[in-house]
Amino acid sequence: MIVAYEWMLALHVTGAFLFLGGGVLAAIVSVIARGQTKPSEIAALLRIARIAVPLVGVGAILTLTLGFALVGHGHEFRLSAPWVLLAIILWIAAMALGGIGGKADRETRQLAERLASEGDQPSAELSARLRNPKNLILSRGSGVLVIIILALMVWKPGQ
Repeated sequence: MIVAYEWMLALHVTGAFLFLGGGVLAAIVSVIARGQTKPSEIAALLRIARIAVPLVGVGAILTLTLGFALVGHGHEFRLSAPWVLLAIILWIAAMALGGIGGKADRETRQLAERLASEGDQPSAELSARLRNPKNLILSRGSGVLVIIILALMVWKPGQ
């Protein structure tokens, strides 16, 4: 029984690394893309960011499902613990913010690809989309929530 618990915990932590790592990859590529002017370069960078999507998705599924399994295992964690409930709420919020921001990033990539095929000239519209404050808040907000979730998992306040 202990072995199963240890495997679940190891996979849960692996999921957390994938979840966070995918988000960090997307953030880094996004920051680099904002520094570019040619649509072809921006499109290439934003295509790299697409690698982050399955990492975040697999990580999100592993963290949530194995998190519930660990809580159900009945060792030291309870679903009613405030830090567990808060982590679940923040997980939902992070996924929602990331999904909305990801949709905007996909549309920006598609615009960059279209502009690259139409002469590859700098575009005020593309530049504005890359610097859209709403999209930046969504993406960064999702990242901040994931970091808070990680902090809750490590410190388990009140445990």
